Amino acid sequence: MKSHERSDKLENQVFYHGIRNREDVISELEHKGDFAVRASMDNGFPKLVLNVRGSRGPWNLLLEVVEDKYCLRIERKKDSFPTFENVVKLIEYYKSHGLPHGPKLRRGVPRPDWLLRHQALKYDEKADLLGSGNFCSVYRGTLTRVGVCKQVAIKVCHPADEKKRQETHEAMQSMLYEAKIMSKYFHENVIEFMGIACDHPPIRIVLEFCPGGSLEDHLKKDTEIPNIELVLYAFEAARGMRYLQSQRCIHRDLAARNCLISAQGIIKIADFGLSKVAEDFVQQETALKQIPLRWMAPETIKKPPVYLVNSDVWSFGALIYELFTHGVAPYADEKDFKVIAKNIRMANMPDFPPHTPQPIQTLVKEEIWVKEPEKRILFNEIVVFLYNYIEQHMDEFGDIKTMAVNKIKGVKRTSIMMGDKSKLLKEDGRQRDTQQKSKMRQARSSLEDRGGTKTRTRRGVTSKSDYNRPRRSSIKKIIKNNSTDKEKEPQSASACSKDCSTDSKPEPPSTSRKKTSKEEDEQPNEDEADNAEA
Repeated sequence: MKSHERSDKLENQVFYHGIRNREDVISELEHKGDFAVRASMDNGFPKLVLNVRGSRGPWNLLLEVVEDKYCLRIERKKDSFPTFENVVKLIEYYKSHGLPHGPKLRRGVPRPDWLLRHQALKYDEKADLLGSGNFCSVYRGTLTRVGVCKQVAIKVCHPADEKKRQETHEAMQSMLYEAKIMSKYFHENVIEFMGIACDHPPIRIVLEFCPGGSLEDHLKKDTEIPNIELVLYAFEAARGMRYLQSQRCIHRDLAARNCLISAQGIIKIADFGLSKVAEDFVQQETALKQIPLRWMAPETIKKPPVYLVNSDVWSFGALIYELFTHGVAPYADEKDFKVIAKNIRMANMPDFPPHTPQPIQTLVKEEIWVKEPEKRILFNEIVVFLYNYIEQHMDEFGDIKTMAVNKIKGVKRTSIMMGDKSKLLKEDGRQRDTQQKSKMRQARSSLEDRGGTKTRTRRGVTSKSDYNRPRRSSIKKIIKNNSTDKEKEPQSASACSKDCSTDSKPEPPSTSRKKTSKEEDEQPNEDEADNAEA
């Protein structure tokens, strides 16, 4: 009896995808009869939804509970309708009988590998707490898969309460979005995404555990870090951002606090999808206090805000400033947020400390903190510049054992450069989702077709004319003369979202012939579609 109950448990079924958005699940239903069951949050409570691919498009059907039994909401319009003890039996019934005026359920689409089971995660809420925010807490825990146990970091969304139900819902949405975009990325300078457990609340994101903690904490604790090691941190962060730029991802919250130090002493870009930007932060001082203003680019603090890959470049300049000020942010002593915003809009940024190497100051002041986003240097050039600087100053490194990162408990760096020059300068475009690039090409092609003319992109801004500003000789000369690998500048995003890749939408049904009555019936009414989306 117990084994039967376990086999009928919804969370044990491969076709159950947990709390996921409709669009994400529907995109995985390829053939007629493909189906999946997911959960959709409604006022903090999950509702079950059956998604099916029909001959004329996707179905989105709510499951309801009537007298402790499950049924399809679409069936309740009848005088009598079938009910079932559990969802598994409901699925088996519609595999044999078919949906009302619709297809039979044929293949349950398996959940992606990165959708984890809650029971695979273990942590202690008190002893393993690493940090906590308004809506999420992070724990050190373990993930067990295929009999292998691995130490991980687990980000947990707080349960909703009556006062903060909407905010908690938005935080959960951000975690789902963060998992969606991170599942595509794979790079040694980007935090590794292990998966997300979203079968039921609370949602848990599982990430690579970085025992070195945040770069910000490291900078504040150790104020004697040599300049050359600080440049090495900047180089590794730039490599991570170059990769994200190549994937058309805009981070929007790049700062030392969002860079982590791995067990190997490597800098990793972290925290995707959690930053929120207020719509009207010019007049609302309370909103200004909730955004990372000191790291934001001029174009992101105007009405309406515009986010480009170039905006992340500006934030990278603020990150470099943090490196050489022991973790102090630009304008840290200024309490008037409107004054800070005014200075940023004018590109009037603070001076670096005197001990900052002059080439680094020149890079930031003349190439990064530039008011016009299209005139800023991009990450592929920054990576080359920083590599060449390190290469020319290698004699400033002492014994590898004396590096500042090796003083951190649980961290052991065994090499200054994690790879040879060709590897470090070559742009790594690997993705977890191998189909993503073709989707991006289709999306760009579709946009060009709709626009009528093909636009050209340069430095993160889409325009019908090229920017022909000559490069400043001091930076360009170093990059050109010392670089052995000429890199192709990736096309950058001009949208305001973090992940700029878009999936092409299915073509609308043809109207060239008259529909049969069955085809008309096979389109579920809007009344039957859930309007409480997760």
